[in-house]
Amino acid sequence: MKIKFTLSNLKALKPSEKRYVCWDSELTGFGARVQPSGKVVFFVRQSRFTETGTTLDITIGALGQPWTPSNARSQATLLLLQLKQGIDPRKKTNEINYTIASYFEVFCGQTNGRKKPRTIKLEESLFKRHISPHLGKVKLKELNTTHISNFMSKVANPDKIIVEKTKPRGKAVVSGGKPTANRAHDILSAMLNHAVKAGLLDKNPAKNVAKFRTEKKERFLTEVEIQRLGQELRQAGSDGTNTYAIEALKVLMFTGARKSEILSLRWEYIDWQRSLANLPDSKNDMKSIVLPSVVISILNNLPNKGTNGWVFPSNDGNTHFTGLQKIWNRIRTNANLRDVRIHDLRHTFASVGAAEGKSLYILGKALTHANPATTQRYAHLADDPLRHAVEAISNKIDDSLN
Repeated sequence: MKIKFTLSNLKALKPSEKRYVCWDSELTGFGARVQPSGKVVFFVRQSRFTETGTTLDITIGALGQPWTPSNARSQATLLLLQLKQGIDPRKKTNEINYTIASYFEVFCGQTNGRKKPRTIKLEESLFKRHISPHLGKVKLKELNTTHISNFMSKVANPDKIIVEKTKPRGKAVVSGGKPTANRAHDILSAMLNHAVKAGLLDKNPAKNVAKFRTEKKERFLTEVEIQRLGQELRQAGSDGTNTYAIEALKVLMFTGARKSEILSLRWEYIDWQRSLANLPDSKNDMKSIVLPSVVISILNNLPNKGTNGWVFPSNDGNTHFTGLQKIWNRIRTNANLRDVRIHDLRHTFASVGAAEGKSLYILGKALTHANPATTQRYAHLADDPLRHAVEAISNKIDDSLN
C-alpha cells in the first residue's frame, strides 16, 4: 500500500488486528508501521544491505513531535543515503565522508518540501548539468574556494555545447554562460549553508567566491513596436498559425503574466464573476491574475473549451500547448523584433503601466511580485508622468512670464 505521507493521510489510516506496513509514494524505502493500537511508526528499509547482504530496517520514531511527516522524511532521506553507501547508521563510529554529489541528495531531501516543483526541477537540472560534472566527486569537507572558482570559470566559458535528448521529440542545449554560472553558484552556496547548519562544515567557502557581473536583459516594446507586433499577429492569424499560440501571446501582453502561468491555465482556474485566474500554488495557497475585459473576450471566443480542461491545449488535447517559442520566433522575425523575448512582453506591460502613472505598488500586485524590490526596476519609467507634469507647469509659467 502506497500513499503520500501527509499528516491527514497518516491519521486516516485504520488499525487492524495485525500490524501492517504502508509506504511513502514519494521516497522509496520510507515506510510506516500501523500498530493494532493505531500508533504509526516511521522506519526505513534497505534491501540487500551491502554489509550483511540482508534486508535492514531502521526505526525512526512514532508519528508526532518531533517526527512530523516532513521531519521523518528528511531523516529517512539521510538514513537511506547512508545505507546506500554501505554505512550502518546504528553504529556511532561511522562518519559519512560526503561528496558534493551525495550531499546534494541530503540537501534536496531536507529542503524540497519547502520549494515549488518548478524550483526543484530547475535546481536538479543545474546540478546535474553544471555542478556535478565539475564538483560532484569532490569531498564536501575538502571543497575550497579554488575548486569553486575553477568551476565557475568552466561553466561561464564552456569548452563545448552539449545537446541532450529529453523527450522522444525534445532536446536540451547545455551551453553554460555567466548567468548560468551565477545560478549554479546560488544552488551550491545554499547547499553549503545547509551543511554549515548541520555541523558538517565550519564555513561556506562559496561566500568568498564572487559571482559574475551580468547585464539584466530588460527590453520594453515602444508604441511603434507594439503596433508592428499587432500587425504581425493579425497576419499570422490569417495565415493559419495556431489560434491558441496567437491568443496566448495576446493574453501575455494584456496581463503581464509569466509564460508558464498562461500556458498552464485550466478552465477551472477562471473565476468569471470576479474576472480572475486563480492559480494553485504548490504551498496550498492561491496566486490570482487579474483578467481585463479584453482577455475575458479572448477566453470566451477560444475554440474547443472542453479539451481536457486546458485553456490553451496541445494539438492532441492531452496537455497544454508547448510550441509557443517556435511560433514566437517566426512572428518576432517578421515584425523586425528579433531581440525581443516572450518574457519581454511582461516587461512591456509593466513599462506601459509605469509610463501611464500607475504606482509601483499596484504594478507589483499586477505582476504578482513576491518581493516589492523586484518592481523597482521600473522606477525610472514611473518618473515619466511626473516629468510631463513638471514640463507642462513650467511651460505655462514661462508663457506667462514672457
